[in-house]
Amino acid sequence: MDMVNVHEAKTHLSRLLFRVSRGEEIVIAKDGKPVAKLTAVSPHERKPGRLKGRIRIGKDFDAPLPRHHDDPFDRMLIAQAQMEDLVVVTHDPKFRRYGVKLLAT
Repeated sequence: MDMVNVHEAKTHLSRLLFRVSRGEEIVIAKDGKPVAKLTAVSPHERKPGRLKGRIRIGKDFDAPLPRHHDDPFDRMLIAQAQMEDLVVVTHDPKFRRYGVKLLAT
């Protein structure tokens, strides 16, 4: 395990990170005393199915929304409100047609 001082670590950080990515561990010292260790981070491993049973997707999740108006942002808000049972704050009376909870302004 190599030890470098703070000045050297700041000056050559890219080189040190390269070495660490190759498996080395490097200690950074201040006034000759170790204060930190550079080590590689193990990659986050994705495991298919690890959230099984924890996510609920409605049977109609990909069903098209009624097309009362075509504003894509409004349609995204409506879809999210439907999926997460949220209240939409709006003064647009067309939102009533989507069956979402509204707080009219």
